[in-house]
Amino acid sequence: MEYIIFADIHANLAALEAILDHERSWDQVIFLGDAVVAGPHPDEVLSILSGLNGVFIMGNHDREVFKIDHAADGGGHRSWVQWTREHISTKNLQFMKERFAESCVIQRDGLTLRLHHGDFRFKSGSRLWPDSSKEDFETVTNEYEEEHLFHAHSHIQFLMDYDKTTILNPGSVGHTRLGQPLSCYTIMKDGEIQLKAVPYDVEKTCKAMDDLPLDRDFIEDWKTSFRTGTLAPRYNIRDFTPLREMGYR
Repeated sequence: MEYIIFADIHANLAALEAILDHERSWDQVIFLGDAVVAGPHPDEVLSILSGLNGVFIMGNHDREVFKIDHAADGGGHRSWVQWTREHISTKNLQFMKERFAESCVIQRDGLTLRLHHGDFRFKSGSRLWPDSSKEDFETVTNEYEEEHLFHAHSHIQFLMDYDKTTILNPGSVGHTRLGQPLSCYTIMKDGEIQLKAVPYDVEKTCKAMDDLPLDRDFIEDWKTSFRTGTLAPRYNIRDFTPLREMGYR
């Protein structure tokens, strides 16, 4: 059996289409969350996902659209979430409610897989990085007993063994952060895992961004982020230089 494992699309339709155009032979998808928010095509992305055979996990931004206050004054990210919520069809909202699990365990190709978006609770934050502390890795491997932990959220693609657990982050489909504007994902075939990435039509995404009713400086920051494969300085998550120098994407 062959599986496409991906996450963090963030409403970037062109990036999702690039993967599905490139990978023609597969049996099921494993989606690890964040289909929407921070991209121009939330409903279109959800329509594609709803037509795929697979398992789907709820991401923090997917969850966000159900909690946003429509009446509250927006700005920046809040306005984007409000716009996203208004542009998701009733059918696709129902798809998210019914099919997106918070976390689950599945059996595939003789492997036991724990699926989680990756918004963990550490003293250091909520994301697991390939250079995270020993304490953070021990926190998740002690919490989950499954032999494979598939997660996302940090947008950094990596595969590693820690103690008795194989940990996979397939990378981000729609928002890479280490200077490579690619669409990242993973293929698992007969139990073997392969990290992959393909280029996508970044300008298609940027052109669609121009149609959003958001602050122009905010939109231009995000267009630069898509084109450079980096995160805008306004989002101070961490220093990505060490990961870039180690060759991650």
